[in-house]
Amino acid sequence: MPNVFLTADEHHGHHNINRLCDRPFETSEHATAEIVRRHNKVVGPGDLTFHLGDFWFGPRDNGRMAETVTSLNGEHVLVLGNHDRASVTETNGWAHQRSYLDAGFTAVVDVATLTLPAVKASATPRRVLLSHFPYTADHMDNARYNQFRVRDEGRWLIHGHVHNLYTVRQRGVNVGVDVWDFTPVNVHEVARLIADTEAGT
Repeated sequence: MPNVFLTADEHHGHHNINRLCDRPFETSEHATAEIVRRHNKVVGPGDLTFHLGDFWFGPRDNGRMAETVTSLNGEHVLVLGNHDRASVTETNGWAHQRSYLDAGFTAVVDVATLTLPAVKASATPRRVLLSHFPYTADHMDNARYNQFRVRDEGRWLIHGHVHNLYTVRQRGVNVGVDVWDFTPVNVHEVARLIADTEAGT
């Protein structure tokens, strides 16, 4: 069975993201090279990674995006974020979905569900939601895109969008690269983090 990983907000090709998020990279090319290196250090060829939005921010050059996707180990599912051209936040975003599939993503969706592994042998596996957006927070002063957020019905939500604002907040876990050392996080680690948070440890 393949390992499953989660990540978000890579912003490949975004020339200002290093400054905006205080990332330790000199250029967008340096950032991409290092994110790819760290990805391939933990993700194997047969593994699966869910990218929770804002994967590509650079010029709409499918060749460069495809080069980046294919340089990453494993299979890839994109849960669209507000900066992805195929997003529901974009005018006629649906018309650009094919470009992400052609670039190497196995699937491109707006939201997904995932069953996390049980932390203890006696525990029941936990089903969580995957979205780019958290239930309420934003890294800007005002929460944007409220109409595109999933409704909080008591499940844990794994997301991105907030960059380095927090890792865990209420029932949300931010898997953005800015709080995970620019490396995808294994679902086992996310499951343990949720269990520890609920236990107050």
